Amino acid sequence: MRAVQRAWRGAKSEWKAHAISVLSTSVAFLCLAFALLIVTNLGRLEQRWQTAGQLSAYLRADATPIDVSEVVKALRATQGVASVRHLASETARSEMLQASPTSLLESLPSAAFPASLEIELAEGVSADRVAVVVKQLQALPSIESVETYASWTARVSRFVSAANLVALCLTFVVFLAVATVVSSTTKLMLERRRDEVEVLRIVGATSEYVRRPFLLEGAVQGALGALGALVLCAFVFSFLTSRFDSELMLLLGVEPRFLPLLMNLGLIAMGGVLGCVAAYLSLRKAFTA
Repeated sequence: MRAVQRAWRGAKSEWKAHAISVLSTSVAFLCLAFALLIVTNLGRLEQRWQTAGQLSAYLRADATPIDVSEVVKALRATQGVASVRHLASETARSEMLQASPTSLLESLPSAAFPASLEIELAEGVSADRVAVVVKQLQALPSIESVETYASWTARVSRFVSAANLVALCLTFVVFLAVATVVSSTTKLMLERRRDEVEVLRIVGATSEYVRRPFLLEGAVQGALGALGALVLCAFVFSFLTSRFDSELMLLLGVEPRFLPLLMNLGLIAMGGVLGCVAAYLSLRKAFTA
């Protein structure tokens, strides 16, 4: 009888134990899948903000229309600047109310929303060139301040680094949890099939022949656990993104995405390999080479 058939027969006879093992490994992989999902989307957000190429130059209250016109004209002729948009106080107030129509914002006058120049930089412009443009703007008497959004990008970068570290630590925890669950299940299956194993050994079956179905069952438990976690993670992700504010996505500039296909396949493969290794180690003392 082939190892696959023997593994299938054993799994059917002890399906409850295998189901509990798969469920337990799914919980462990679910934590890892959510961590990877967060890290992946934060990475995309970091990349988007690093290449956004946008500046906001806030105008002084006493800046005249002629001053603003001259600054706009100069900016449009500046190397690295793709477009310039003058945002008056009333326009800024109107757009803010459309994004967040709260009573507090509605009570504020237009003067509370400073006029600005929204500057879109050309794609691929260097950081040195951006610094030059910012320095030139800050030197103009009609400019109050310049926002480069670099501080926000730095914060996202730090958060991504911390999330990567957490995901790495969580990976080791998941490895340990899955190995423990599969190993315990394999030992239980071995004990329940002790008579069958003894008969096979008496008739001359090699240790490798006896061990194969247990290894297959361990691999399947790990792979199914990872697959179940990904399915549940995808369901939760779809549920949350369907209620995600489209205006917030527009503000962030990134639409949340699920894990890439290769990462999904990698997690399933990792679950299978981990389950197989855990089963092998649990059987090492029971069989001689």
